[in-house]
Amino acid sequence: MATGIIADTTSALQIHVPLISLRNSYRAVDATTGSIILESGVMLPRLSSLCRIAVVASGRKLTEEDVNGLINYSRQCSELDLFRCSCPKNLPVSLLQDPLISGKLKVLWYPGGSKRQRYTLDPASGRWVE
Repeated sequence: MATGIIADTTSALQIHVPLISLRNSYRAVDATTGSIILESGVMLPRLSSLCRIAVVASGRKLTEEDVNGLINYSRQCSELDLFRCSCPKNLPVSLLQDPLISGKLKVLWYPGGSKRQRYTLDPASGRWVE
């Protein structure tokens, strides 16, 4: 499968991947493999050299499981951006306190898609703050 080859190649050659943008193509995160499942059914394995991921989920209501899965997928990244979707008001702080995530990963939510309305996930409280 091509995505597996891309993941293996970027990791083996330490190719820097600055951004992956998923525009209305995110379906879920596979809890077993940690891979993102796209609407097409294609699985996007975790890329060790990925810096930032942006998920545009127009009008979709992301569940706690969705957001937790995306945070886990993004643990090596510096930023996870969620656009044009609704998110749970609070998330369990147990996941956010993970030393691999807290302090390193910045999770930003843009409910309307505009950078003017932006919330940051506070890892200490599990709440979105302006």
